[in-house]
Amino acid sequence: NQVPPTLMEKLDSIRYTAMLSSPKTHLRNILGNTAMYVGKELSDAVETALEKSLFKGKMEKVGALRNKTVLNPLSAEDNALKKKAGELFEDIKDTILNHDVKYIEKGNMRPQDSPVFKGKALEGARKFVSGTLEYEDEIFMKINFQNAFAKICKANGLEVGELTSREIRQFTAYATQQAQTATFRDANA
Repeated sequence: NQVPPTLMEKLDSIRYTAMLSSPKTHLRNILGNTAMYVGKELSDAVETALEKSLFKGKMEKVGALRNKTVLNPLSAEDNALKKKAGELFEDIKDTILNHDVKYIEKGNMRPQDSPVFKGKALEGARKFVSGTLEYEDEIFMKINFQNAFAKICKANGLEVGELTSREIRQFTAYATQQAQTATFRDANA
């Protein structure tokens, strides 16, 4: 970014860095992501039961894909699907993490990687705090992405070698949306 930061942007950045650097903030971020993950897994278990009992055969008739199932951590097929999802996540993570969305200062449209301070100490602290929160979210986003991708594949009876490029694109889009929602990064967050 070629435009130098304004005094207000610098003050806001100091304020946000101070607020977000608290250990309580990181603990809340991790606990919030953990609680959302547990809640999502419970919700998926209920939805799996409903899909299997109430909509058995009906979804296929109307061309709808099932997207909920329970993954078995001891299953080679389930683990292969999660591994494939992990590889896909690594390829597209910069796009789906939306680095400039979640922790951007309100009203400041400066990209997150654009320097705000000339001094190394303040700029380093700002980047460290932001980077730490991003890293915490990335861990949970990858877990949620892998689970969502693997579940939609398994729910529709597909294994890694059977996936078409169209299905990979479709399931990646679905898994991205699920992972962003689970880490409070979707447009509704």
